[in-house]
Amino acid sequence: MAIELIRHAGVDLLASPEMTGQWERRLHQISKGEALQEKFMDNVKRFTLSIIDKVKQQPPAPANAFGEEAKGKRAGGKGSARGAGASGRTGAKGTGRALSESGSSAASATLERTADATGSAAGAVRGSSSGGPGASPGQRQALGSCPRPNCGGSIIEGRKGYGCSHYKQGCSFVVWKEYAGKQITETMLKSLLTKGQTQLLSFKRKDGSTVKARIILNEPDTGQLRVREENI
Repeated sequence: MAIELIRHAGVDLLASPEMTGQWERRLHQISKGEALQEKFMDNVKRFTLSIIDKVKQQPPAPANAFGEEAKGKRAGGKGSARGAGASGRTGAKGTGRALSESGSSAASATLERTADATGSAAGAVRGSSSGGPGASPGQRQALGSCPRPNCGGSIIEGRKGYGCSHYKQGCSFVVWKEYAGKQITETMLKSLLTKGQTQLLSFKRKDGSTVKARIILNEPDTGQLRVREENI
């Protein structure tokens, strides 16, 4: 029923495996530096706005849209009438209303997952492994000061990247743990924060040759990185 509601709203792309595959392919290209993160996020924003516009024009789903199963249980017999009746009322009043909103919930979950993978500081900090499971940003070990001007936050480790402890105040600085085929370690991160670059690293070109280069902190405001070749 949730899938049908999504299709009737004209946003069936949310339930499309093809779209998921296209997004995953583009994210893979971004991780290799073959596609621009900013352009991808602009497309996500436009896609989000188009979904919102379409959903706003749809009438609410009927409260009994998900109540058929509950009705069947109520009619099942005297022995189960009491328990089924309670669940039936819940299904008609609560569950039906909650599940009727599943179209927008699916959109939120899909877009949140994409944002986490492409540029959300909150996504980087959420699920931190530093400071123990469920540790708040204030309880996690500070790895350095946020280089964003006038921020005053600290860089802390998350599950997917290193983000600013002031992400709730709007700081979008984040350095993802994987970039250009390299794992960004704490040592590399501290070098990026203090020197603006990593130590000399070896990178492989598409033709199989090897080049020496450094990862550079290209945008202190956002944590955007780039690779700079060194002539040795």
